[in-house]
Amino acid sequence: MEFIYPSQLKGNLLPINNKSIAGSAVLNRRPYISNNVRLEKSFIIFDWIMDRGSTPIQKILSYPVILTEKVISVIQITRRGDSFSEAGPDFEKSDLEKLGHIHNSFRSLQIVSSA
Repeated sequence: MEFIYPSQLKGNLLPINNKSIAGSAVLNRRPYISNNVRLEKSFIIFDWIMDRGSTPIQKILSYPVILTEKVISVIQITRRGDSFSEAGPDFEKSDLEKLGHIHNSFRSLQIVSSA
């Protein structure tokens, strides 16, 4: 997988395996929430790629985008802060449901060619 956003991370690659939250979302084909990223086994990857001199990531929501039965992308939303309370509220199942609703809305769009 390759980062496409934010621009300063564009081009960095993550392997698709269970050593990262995004890789796990791809392999398992399901979303994932962590409200304590520091306890995740993928912390080293986050430390190397995401925390470079910036406010640390405390919470993350990872959502695989599936199109025609293939995972084509992973959306990750993070909450940063020097502490959990600074990072804002925990992600909840309702946040996944909102992303799922948006994802399903886009999947139902049809491309119409004009003559």
